Amino acid sequence: MNLIADFDVHYQNDSATAACVTFQNWTDSAPVAEYIFDVCPIEPYHSGIFYERELPCLVALIERYNLQPQIIVVDGYVWLDENKIGLGGHLYKYLGG
Repeated sequence: MNLIADFDVHYQNDSATAACVTFQNWTDSAPVAEYIFDVCPIEPYHSGIFYERELPCLVALIERYNLQPQIIVVDGYVWLDENKIGLGGHLYKYLGG
């Protein structure tokens, strides 16, 4: 089954809730499944290195539920500039490309 996964993280003080909704087609009106995982502690926010805060939350959710989607949607850049990768790029590297 082809699977598209949409991820996001909500932060509150020193904890976060990572969430994922999966679906098969871009036009689906309902998800295949929904996943939520609480992460604590989390890294503080630092401008320009957002991935250090968000990536561990996404990885924890992926590993907890053994998610293996073919397409991943994240609220973050793959490239910040020509020589610096962002959250999407770090997740891509973590997953082995």
